[in-house]
Amino acid sequence: MSPKVLEYFTDEKSTQPQGSINLAKSELVFDESGHSLAFRLAGHDRTFKIKTDQQKETESWLSLLKPIAYRVSALKKIQLDSRSSIEANKKECKSDMEGWLLKRGGLNPSFKKRYFKLIGGFLYYFPDAKSVEPSGTIDLSEAELNTDTENMGKNTFQIVIYQRIYTIKAEKSVDFFRWVELIFKRTQAEAEEQARALAAWARNRRDRQGYEDRVIKDARANSC
Repeated sequence: MSPKVLEYFTDEKSTQPQGSINLAKSELVFDESGHSLAFRLAGHDRTFKIKTDQQKETESWLSLLKPIAYRVSALKKIQLDSRSSIEANKKECKSDMEGWLLKRGGLNPSFKKRYFKLIGGFLYYFPDAKSVEPSGTIDLSEAELNTDTENMGKNTFQIVIYQRIYTIKAEKSVDFFRWVELIFKRTQAEAEEQARALAAWARNRRDRQGYEDRVIKDARANSC
């Protein structure tokens, strides 16, 4: 199990996984049917029900999965707050950079011209410069930037988000370097902002847990 992926196999001797669960997009849900050995990992389009043979095994898995699940919940809230703020003010927001780029389609490998706008932690692309509603949105908060132009071609870069890859090409080298520099800075800024927000969330959670522990301790003392 990597920090973001849980792979499952047909048996313990298998070398190729039968499938994988993206933990960064899954929520940990405890089974409501009363089975203490079962839990679920709920994603956008599929829910995995998992059951162990022993209570200790369940507790071991949950001890590993709970911190990831808490982090996913916190990140979702951070991203939703950020997206809501950007979406609410998108028309009024001034873009950090905008202009024409070539984008490779997900199904069609050919490049098509799209008008891009970098606003906050989101990269929007439009069919033309006058369009109000974007054709798509790239959330840079969990993105990695790949600029290995030797394998992709001149003035080409990729934005990688989990299993989705956006391949984008600039017509001029000067535009390529400007876009790459700004997107890289934005991905770093988003990562730092998430780290600060997660640290604050963790502190609040520890404080709340400490308060709850003190309340329980006082209640037990008063009942004696």
